Amino acid sequence: SDAVFELAHDADPTRRAVLARLLPLDLDAASFPEGAAARSLLRHVACLLIAAGEGWEIRVPRSFARTAVQDIADAMRSLAGRRALEAGGRGDPA
Repeated sequence: SDAVFELAHDADPTRRAVLARLLPLDLDAASFPEGAAARSLLRHVACLLIAAGEGWEIRVPRSFARTAVQDIADAMRSLAGRRALEAGGRGDPA
């Protein structure tokens, strides 16, 4: 069975940028509209991505759920650090 995650984007481009670091898919609303689905790799984990409402549903094999969550969290931290540096801050490496 699969583990299911929901990642809301609420029109925030940051969420799309996080997934862009992990998936080789064009997640622009014109290319991947609500209801669209695609099989892909989330870094190195097989997944099914579904555009659902204000975000995406991500399905991965249950045995890879922890790895997928860690990969998403790492991408979020990396993006936050980069944006802090671009804004002139030091970022938080922790």
